[in-house]
Amino acid sequence: MRLPFIISITLLPIVVTACQPPSARTVDVTLDAETTSTVLNQVAAEDTSIADAVDQVIDHGEGEAALPADNDQLAAITPPPEPETPPPPPPPSLTPNDVVGIEIADLIRRFGEPDYIRIDAGVEIYQYRLSSCVVDFVAMPVPEGEAIVVTSAHPRHRQINTAYDGPSCHLDLGSLDRDSLDKDTPDEA
Repeated sequence: MRLPFIISITLLPIVVTACQPPSARTVDVTLDAETTSTVLNQVAAEDTSIADAVDQVIDHGEGEAALPADNDQLAAITPPPEPETPPPPPPPSLTPNDVVGIEIADLIRRFGEPDYIRIDAGVEIYQYRLSSCVVDFVAMPVPEGEAIVVTSAHPRHRQINTAYDGPSCHLDLGSLDRDSLDKDTPDEA
């Protein structure tokens, strides 16, 4: 007595599914990019349903999607994932000592006007206050007629008694350097 009951319970979902009209059955399909594009173009151009467009594309061999032969209605088209855009390159890193030896005119051209200039007994200090540090570029007196060049650089944290964070300062200085930024920007033709 138990066996026929168990068999009938097991077969019930199969019988119910088989009794559904064909229009109630659905199939989930993932189409490749080319087929999805063809289907969507056809839907836009002909005012047809997605299911009809997929059937027409598959029937005419215009795509590579494989649908079951008994497919009567398409439940969903999953478009291919968008290609990932690569992350932007990190900002250029530049140590203050990389600037030692350049002319003051180049310093100002590359980094803009300093936040503070101090001249004391012929020694010139050009100070740049960045978000993570302060950098003093020092230029010593030179014989008349020669270009003034940066002879040393002295970075420090913006707050007194706080540890200097070299890597952050290098990134801040690099992001300010117009020459470094020009190298990373593709030429526009």
